[in-house]
Amino acid sequence: MAVSVGACIVTYGRTIGILAVLATLTACGPKEDILEGERFGVREAVLGETADTAAEPRTQSRKITLPKQVSRADMPQLGGNAMHLAGHDALAALPTRLWSTSIGAGDQRRHRITATPVIAGGRVFAMDSRSRVTAVSTGGAELWNRDLTLPGERTGDASGGGWPSVTGGCS
Repeated sequence: MAVSVGACIVTYGRTIGILAVLATLTACGPKEDILEGERFGVREAVLGETADTAAEPRTQSRKITLPKQVSRADMPQLGGNAMHLAGHDALAALPTRLWSTSIGAGDQRRHRITATPVIAGGRVFAMDSRSRVTAVSTGGAELWNRDLTLPGERTGDASGGGWPSVTGGCS
């Protein structure tokens, strides 16, 4: 079947015409109400800066006060607690890695790590990208691991968005 160049031009012309009409109609929304009053820039309103003072180096000392340092045995969720306020965690003067271990498969093109590790009851719980949960002691030794894929599903089809920590629930 032969198609003429003129028919293609007419078809494309119609498509462009329809798109132009749709674009025009989307611009016909209700008029935006502009509130009266003086406008303030973000830096000016929040930091008290103006265009002149924004470029000046900040050389003055400012006193800061940190909360008391806290040693944590557990971190039951991302951010430390429900408010995501980890606080002022106590660390060594020069933190060093005590141990590292594999928790399973890392991120891949089709499989991603979707859950953050949690620490509870002297154990670290982590899920790899293939839906395998591993419990590790705080000394780095693997305690156990389980595949969360339901029977009848492909391996790695389970996912998680974080792990709840329940006292005495995971041993």
